[in-house]
Amino acid sequence: MHVAITRPLEDADRTAHALRQRGLTVILEPLLVVVPCAVPPAALAQMACAQGWLLTSANGVRALAEALRQTGAALSAPWDRPALCVGDQTARTAQAAGFTNVHSAAGDVQSLAALTCRLLRPQQGPLFHAAASVQAGDLAALLGERGFHVDRAVLYETRPATAFSPAFAQCVRQHQLDAVLLYSPRTAQTFATLAREAKLSPHLSTVTAYCLSPAVAEALSSTSLSDASELRVRIAPHPTQDALLSILDQDRASSMKGDTP
Repeated sequence: MHVAITRPLEDADRTAHALRQRGLTVILEPLLVVVPCAVPPAALAQMACAQGWLLTSANGVRALAEALRQTGAALSAPWDRPALCVGDQTARTAQAAGFTNVHSAAGDVQSLAALTCRLLRPQQGPLFHAAASVQAGDLAALLGERGFHVDRAVLYETRPATAFSPAFAQCVRQHQLDAVLLYSPRTAQTFATLAREAKLSPHLSTVTAYCLSPAVAEALSSTSLSDASELRVRIAPHPTQDALLSILDQDRASSMKGDTP
């Protein structure tokens, strides 16, 4: 079974390892490229007074960690402040980067907002969101409704791929691709757009798209794939990688049972 991982290369290792342990063939086809941004001058003051960090991706963790390494000498105990992470992968990245007070919402932006309200209080100070130039969900608005002030600074940008790699396109045309893992709405949109532009839509009817959340599946369906309407879509019961891979495991088990006389 051939499975494509579409997340940035910086985040693909753990997923690739989990798939290879299952005996699957991994295809790395990153559809987003992460590019660091210079720390905005205003962000330095915001970082200094933040009571904690809001981290909505592993890329945000890496960007914030790099900003702290550059400016941390002027900040008071930045690595010990609460680092509130949207999911477990983001939390693991935060721990590896040196943050010592890490908490995982194990979900989505809504879950992160709820976690923040459980652990912190608005009167303790503003929060700092290390964000991308394009974001999914409005975390600042969610927390603003609960009395928090969120300072958001763009510390990195994610640029979509402009075309599939030739090897990946050939794999699709030869019907060797069985599944594609989609982790974000923007990745799903990019996948659908590139498939249409490369005229690969007719070859996707035997491919299953495994989506991390309903929002990812919605982004995929809202971006026209032309005549690839038969692309099968599966949605993880929870927005975590373990849940995503669990439905892949279920489908593989069902397929093997169907092949058994």
